[in-house]
Amino acid sequence: MILHISFNQLDLNEALSCAEKVAPFCTAFRIGPVLLAHYGIEAIKKFHEKFPDKELISDTKIIDHEKDMITLLNTAHCNWVTVLANTHTHIIRAACMHAEENNMRVMLDLIGSFGSGQSALDAKSFGVSALVFHFITEAENPESLSERWTFIRDNTDLPIFASTGISRTNIDAIIALNPDGIIIGGAITENSDPTKEAAYFAQRITAAAK
Repeated sequence: MILHISFNQLDLNEALSCAEKVAPFCTAFRIGPVLLAHYGIEAIKKFHEKFPDKELISDTKIIDHEKDMITLLNTAHCNWVTVLANTHTHIIRAACMHAEENNMRVMLDLIGSFGSGQSALDAKSFGVSALVFHFITEAENPESLSERWTFIRDNTDLPIFASTGISRTNIDAIIALNPDGIIIGGAITENSDPTKEAAYFAQRITAAAK
């Protein structure tokens, strides 16, 4: 189980400053849609310049124009790109093919998926390298969370990353699912002491993985 940290601040310099504080505690940075909408490809380039050895995930949630998107992201030294599971299967396949050609990997994002079990079942044959599972925060009880997770986990042997709204309040429920990785954003990046929070979550995840 590993930790990825997601950045969605409105200010790129603020995000980079925060990333510098939390870099020792995670294996990858995810550049979120807010930063991408504000700064475009420049956000990823700046992260790569400052952290050349850190894996970068572009949370683009691709639904079309996959070839051009991936080619562009490759110029910024991006390692991963997210593709929406609800897009057409030929786009998922093409995105995986173009990602491989550019030495990148695809995370299939299951947010709002109409058939997450089928998406998980098909993902590996499409060339997907990992799945993103979303926790539905306040709207979800532990039983439905476990049921949704099991439905996906039983249909794939790909790594699954748990994401969205993860905090100290629900980290135990997420860890209990035993995901391959956990993606945490605001609970760390919006905290007054992001270093302390990143260290806390990293310690919890490391202890659970033993």
